[in-house]
Parts: sequence; structure tokens; C-alpha cells
Amino acid sequence: MLRLILESMINTKNVVKNKWWVSAISTLVIVVFIVPALIVIQDVGGSIEIPQGKYIKAGNRIFFDFIEQLKSNGDVLILGTSETGRSLDGMNYWGLLDKDSTLSKRYFSFGGAGRCSYVYFPLLLDNPKAFDGLNVVLYINPTYWRKGLNMFREDYYSRYVDNQLLGPVKSKATELGIYQEFMKPVEPSFSFPIYGGRKIDDFRSLFYYDLNRILYPKSSPDFQKSINIDSTGLRKVENEMEQKINFQYNVTEEYLKLGSSFTVIDTDSDFQSNMLRAFIKLVIKTNINCLFYVGPVNEIYGQEKNPEFLEDHYAAIDEIKEILESSNMKYLDGTNQGKIPGTFDDVQHISELGAYLTAIQIKEYYEKGN
Repeated sequence: MLRLILESMINTKNVVKNKWWVSAISTLVIVVFIVPALIVIQDVGGSIEIPQGKYIKAGNRIFFDFIEQLKSNGDVLILGTSETGRSLDGMNYWGLLDKDSTLSKRYFSFGGAGRCSYVYFPLLLDNPKAFDGLNVVLYINPTYWRKGLNMFREDYYSRYVDNQLLGPVKSKATELGIYQEFMKPVEPSFSFPIYGGRKIDDFRSLFYYDLNRILYPKSSPDFQKSINIDSTGLRKVENEMEQKINFQYNVTEEYLKLGSSFTVIDTDSDFQSNMLRAFIKLVIKTNINCLFYVGPVNEIYGQEKNPEFLEDHYAAIDEIKEILESSNMKYLDGTNQGKIPGTFDDVQHISELGAYLTAIQIKEYYEKGN
């Protein structure tokens, strides 16, 4: 009987069947035990990579791993719009701060056109614990209170927020009174497949991201802080701006040729102000260590082109400060830059000089041990 059983086990059909089971079990062991173990024990050598935009947009586990790394190192995440999204050949304020050898922290930035604070609302609501204790700098650009920007922009929002994020947080956002104003135009399906798809993406990232990093590590040199933001460097940047900026109008000669008028504040809309209040509410709720930076408007250009528009800009800046002060938020006032020649290269974007002055202010804040 035993001989018959053994003979039956070695026929072709059973050999194939047994190999299939061995393969299946081996795959299961690799997926459930080996891959996660490798990911947990991997040595990243202290380097931190900013996740790709698609991972931030979807609230992927890769994004939240990045946030946890920043927290564990005490580093700073800088959030801003188009003024922050530009690199300026490494001379933007966040790049200067990150390379400053006198600062122990590292500085990472998420910036881009229309990347206002409301694009982070779903992430903050979805995983508030991840942000607890995170150091953040939010650059507030008063030009976003102008016509065309002081409103919900679905084109910008869909660029930075995945629909899959909205279903799981809708009830929380509605409870806080922020869903209708800041998320409503992007109506997702709230069915299980949408939420399940996000979970599948998280699981897949174990292989196409983490495992790939383990098997094929990038050979990049260790990051080195190499500069010191000080008055010597400031004088150098000022001299460079004299060659680049028309100081009378505080913009480049190329921009001046366009003949653009100064921006007009949208006094009929409270969207940006309400967004700031909502972000502050989430900052408090999630215990984020947030420093707000109130940026300048190009007052010199405004005075030369349309001085009648300036008063509304001043009112918008005053409102921003009042919102921050009434909520006991820490902020730095960078609005004086708007009066300094060389600080802008167009109607709304700071130049390398403006970025340098911004970096100095933020540096002084953190040098005081904040």
C-alpha cells in the first residue's frame, strides 16, 4: 500500500502539482514575511528623499514614511505656492536653509502653483498621528487674495489631491465644517473599490519602491551643508540683483516689457482667509509645530503701475496677521521686503534677494532654539 502511494506521488501530474504548491507557499512567505522584514531592517544611511508627487497626491504610505523620517530627525517641512515651487538654481529660501552649515536641521519643501494649504486637508484628516509634532513652515503669499486666486481652483486641486483621499475623510471634514468649501467640487465615489484601490497601491509600493531601493540602491553622495547665510552673502546677492532687476519697478527688464498691471485683490471673497482659519484649526488639532511666514507683495511695482490697488493689498495683509494673532500662531513678518528694490522678479514672485532675506529671517528664528 505504501509503495502504491509513493509511486502515485512521483507521476508527472503530481510533480507539477507539488511544484505549484511549493511555489505558492514560497511566494506567500516572501510577501508576508521576508519583504516586510527587509524593509524594516534596511539601512537608509540617514538620507531622506522627497517622495514623488504622485505619492503625496495619493497619501501613499511612502509619503507618510517620509513624514515620520522628518519627525524622527527634527527636520522641517516647508509648504508654499509658486514662490516656493521655484528652485532659483538652488538659491530659493528653502534651498539656502537646507545647505546652511550653521543649522542642524534639514529643510524640505513642497511648493507649486496653487499649492495652497487646503490641498493638505485630506492628508491631515486621514492620518493625523503622522503629523503630530512635525515641524512645518507655511509661506503665506498675500497675492493669493487677488482675483482669480481667491477661490477654489479645481484645476489646481485635482493636480495635488487624489480622489481616493476624499472618501475616507468626508465625514471628518464635514464635522469640522471644511468639506463643502474646500473639497466639494471634486466628488469621488465613496464605494469600497475606490478605498480598496488605495490600499492595493500601498501594498504594491512594498515592491515597486521599497524592494527596488533594497535591491538597487542609488549611489548618491552624502548630503553636505556647505554655506552660511550671513550679511556677506547678502551683499553679494544684492550686487547680482543690480545686474538682473530694474530697481525702479522691482522686476526684471523682460517682465517689464510685458506691460502687466498690478494685481487686484478680490474683496468679495473670503476663500483664502477661511482656508487659513481652517488650516490653523487642523494645525491645532494635529499638534503640528507650525511657523507661519507672511510674505510680501511687490509694493514698488504696485506704486509705479497702479498705486490705487495697494490699499486693498495692505488690508489683506492686515487680515492675515489678525487671523494669526487671534489664534496665537507663531509667524514671521516678511512683508517689508516689498519696499526693498531687487526683491522681486515679477509682479508676485520673489527674486534670489527676496529668497535670501526670507532665509535669514527663518534662520534667526530657529537659531533662537524654536
